[in-house]
Amino acid sequence: MSMGLPSSVETNRLTDENKELQGYSRKSSLMSHFPPWFIAAFATIYLCGYLIEVLFYSYFGIVDTDIQLLKMNYIATGSIFVLTFLLIFCPCFFYIANFRAMFANVGRPIISNVVLALIGTIWPLSAFAVTMFSPVWFLHSSEFHRVLIIVLFPLSLILYMTTATIISHKWFDKWKNVVVVSTCGLIVTAICVCDYYIFRDIQIQINKTLTIFFVLFVGVSAFTAKRLSIRLNNLSKTLAHSIEYIGFVSAFGLTIVVCLFLSIFTYAYGIFPIIPNAKGGADYTFAPRLTITLKDTSGNLRQSGLIQIYATSSTIYVAVARLGNDACSWRKRKTLPTIIEFMRNEIKMIEITPLDAKSGETNCVESGP
Repeated sequence: MSMGLPSSVETNRLTDENKELQGYSRKSSLMSHFPPWFIAAFATIYLCGYLIEVLFYSYFGIVDTDIQLLKMNYIATGSIFVLTFLLIFCPCFFYIANFRAMFANVGRPIISNVVLALIGTIWPLSAFAVTMFSPVWFLHSSEFHRVLIIVLFPLSLILYMTTATIISHKWFDKWKNVVVVSTCGLIVTAICVCDYYIFRDIQIQINKTLTIFFVLFVGVSAFTAKRLSIRLNNLSKTLAHSIEYIGFVSAFGLTIVVCLFLSIFTYAYGIFPIIPNAKGGADYTFAPRLTITLKDTSGNLRQSGLIQIYATSSTIYVAVARLGNDACSWRKRKTLPTIIEFMRNEIKMIEITPLDAKSGETNCVESGP
């Protein structure tokens, strides 16, 4: 009996199995193509986003049991937190901790170092606050001062560098100090004036206590990290594996980790609720309203006026803004929303109706935002 056909089939089967093993090997080695710092940064962002959403939405009674491995909302939430953290951490680490170095003689007026440090601190925080805490339609306004702050910093750097280049000639030695100080003062004044008008219009209602503690914990972590780097540089390389070295790194490292967790906790309850949901936060003042049509054998069931609070791959959590229990009271933590859960396989259609926020339409029933 001929064995050619079974042998050919067996060969094809082995070839297919080898291809599958090679594909699995390529997938398993995919992480090896990323540098370790990228993997560490991604894991930090993802973990921070996970902790923030778990802490906040568990307060609403929402527990995410979805087994989906990679969730984009965790990445978005964690990215915003890390950016907020760094905007406070970096000035504390580089400016305040190096306060003495700012007064070193670098060939220009000492006060210019302080002013430039203020510019490097105020502008990023201002631009971040404007873009993150304002409603989506805010920067679409025709009022010029609302968008001026976004372009003010690059323009100010160009102005300062141009001024510094011009006065570098010997002809300007007599007026060098006056020009540098005047330029820096003008830039800081312009930023503060823009900030005044911008934040007067936004009217951010923050939880002052939690926000102060968030800044405090970030500042402590920055000072601890700076102190750790200084002490490690002072220690001899021969002590790299000594008990003193290990104890030092452990003590300071534990302090930084604790401050990081406390900053996540205060961020989750103090800052996350005032970021509009369209920008990855939990402020539903200007969130669009949903109309959900359910599948039903006896006819379609239709529910309107719903606000999406949270969503997974299998479930949508919504709430209804009512008198005394609306989006503003949720943000201020005066009341909690009544959560309604819909399974996605039970939904026939979802209609999304954006609010006309520019005309004053919000999800705050009793009063404005």
